Amino acid sequence: MDKISNNFSRAFSDYAPVILKHIFFRVSNWEVAQDLTQEAFFKTWQYLSAKNKIRDYKKFIYMVANNLIIDHYRKKDKLPVSIENISPKKMLFEAAQEKEMDQSIELETFKKSLAKLKSEYREIITYRYLKEMNIGEISRITGRSKNNISVMIHRGMKTIKNNLANKK
Repeated sequence: MDKISNNFSRAFSDYAPVILKHIFFRVSNWEVAQDLTQEAFFKTWQYLSAKNKIRDYKKFIYMVANNLIIDHYRKKDKLPVSIENISPKKMLFEAAQEKEMDQSIELETFKKSLAKLKSEYREIITYRYLKEMNIGEISRITGRSKNNISVMIHRGMKTIKNNLANKK
């Protein structure tokens, strides 16, 4: 294998699981998340095949994934929804993902509170606490300053804490 193939293979094995989780968290549909993950890596491969270089694979693949998520929601708004297509079986996680996602009631409560946040706060907090990224990585992916990221995390977490306190 050449250097490009090696780098791509390494990036795929390192980042495919986290990209899949990231997309799933944003689209809430396992099949769609798998398709978008596959498409993100396919687009990355196409980019490399056109003799382009990628300096930071993680940043690049997250950018492609986020663009695909945006495109997915743009298309979704234009599609009619049929009740016949909604199945409880389709909404269930596979066993491994279910076990991982349901480790505690607190995580589910956190996610529900997170879903109520503005999308910009939700994205930053997801990167920080669910993707376990550091402030610098989040800054590079989003293009925001480290200070702005820190402030957004603080404000978002404060809102979540207030929402949880008001539920009790």
